[in-house]
Amino acid sequence: MLEDKTLTNEEVRQIFAMGYKPVERHGDVYYCRREVETGSRFDKQICRTGDEVKRLTQASKDTVTQFQGTGGCRSIDRPGAC
Repeated sequence: MLEDKTLTNEEVRQIFAMGYKPVERHGDVYYCRREVETGSRFDKQICRTGDEVKRLTQASKDTVTQFQGTGGCRSIDRPGAC
């Protein structure tokens, strides 16, 4: 059984809930899932470390929080257009 000592059990559960599956490569644990490439109909397998998945998830949450705080509209050219 693979064991990733860099993540908590809760973080691993969250990664599994996002569709990732653990894979061992060169003695390290990676989390892989199939993703559709932008501009393509084909998907490919993407593998990331646990830390990479955590960073991407946090960056997504930060972006959502940023847009919620600004109302989602940042029109510089036409103030009041939103």
